[in-house]
Amino acid sequence: MRILVDQSGHGLDNLGDVSMLQVAVRRLQTHWPDAHIDVLAADADRLNSVCSGVHCVPTSGYFEYARPGSLFGPLGRNPLGLERDILVSNPDIALSLFRFTSVVRSKPYDEMLAYVNAVRNADLVVFSGGGYLCDTWPMMVIFVHTTFMLAKHFRKPTVLLGQGIGPLSSSPLKEMVRQVLARADLISLREGLLGPKFAAEFGLDESKVIVTGDDAIEIAYNKRCDSIGDSLGINIRIAGYSGVDEGSIENVRAALLKVVGETGSKLVALPIALPADTVTAQAILQDSDDISADNYGIGSNLDFIARAQLCRVVVTGSYHAAVFSLSQGIPVVGIAKSQYYIDKFSGLFDMFGNVCELVLLDEPGAYEQITKKALSLWKQAPSLRPVLLSRAKSQIEASQAAYSLVEQSFATVGI
Repeated sequence: MRILVDQSGHGLDNLGDVSMLQVAVRRLQTHWPDAHIDVLAADADRLNSVCSGVHCVPTSGYFEYARPGSLFGPLGRNPLGLERDILVSNPDIALSLFRFTSVVRSKPYDEMLAYVNAVRNADLVVFSGGGYLCDTWPMMVIFVHTTFMLAKHFRKPTVLLGQGIGPLSSSPLKEMVRQVLARADLISLREGLLGPKFAAEFGLDESKVIVTGDDAIEIAYNKRCDSIGDSLGINIRIAGYSGVDEGSIENVRAALLKVVGETGSKLVALPIALPADTVTAQAILQDSDDISADNYGIGSNLDFIARAQLCRVVVTGSYHAAVFSLSQGIPVVGIAKSQYYIDKFSGLFDMFGNVCELVLLDEPGAYEQITKKALSLWKQAPSLRPVLLSRAKSQIEASQAAYSLVEQSFATVGI
């Protein structure tokens, strides 16, 4: 049995992406203990440090093979044009062309061949959890579409697990996602608010679509502690895709300091994307004794989970900082500016019973709302904890059942 896994964070520098991959690999190894598992990743050493017993397929070949214009230059930039058809429907012809031009154009032919052969030799192709089927990550949509359509060309079973879908407004990207979802053998969604709407819009077979929750919930839930923290956790994601810029920092900081002042607590940094989130945290904490040059002692998702346990409430602009907190029974104030994050937080909070709060930074009085909502959750934290833990447990069970369904389907009909 050979399994190929494509995943949301090829560089493995985001603790949320790493967690989803770890859970996916562990579950696949549980269901197929003797399987050879290939994972698309940028660095074999880094992959082996977070996932044991797997084999790295370098993304250098994957990205070069799949990127628009890889064969025909500017003439091949149409993501749904002739070049794409050759790449996904005639890979041997594509590889012959790549081999002919590899010396002149410095293309990593051996890595491209390894990528195509990983798809060709797989018995099952898995797209593990993430929120990459959306306008925000157009190249990820193109990469996933390439691997998926190659798998279908080679007649391989394909499943998408723990997926967040959208927002999608770009017509080419929307069509690529539609093609993927329409031909997938099983799709599990990490939220039930927005993903099912796309499934309905695309006319998908309802029997192939289930709502489970985020795969990473399992790691944090299993490491939860019995006590309630006494600090205020903070994560701000400054990035083009979040819509949050450095101009927001001082206002967010002022709002947080009001909470700290009224509760007698302290701020605790919770970086997820390392080291980018650390830089932002330092701008928020400034003179705090919590400042550290080593990512605040966070080098792994387990470090993050342990640090989150210090918190009674978490204010975050990062989706997985919220996932790790909610899964341990810690209520969250999500702060968002882009539609991408509004959708992510809305879907996540819906899965946890809508007991947490979302602040839209573009709205008037947003920073006052951060203070108000954080203080409200601070008071409610003990009563919300069992609700959040119950929701986490239900999602873990649903997510595990999806992997069992993959095994059962594969065993009976080869999916």
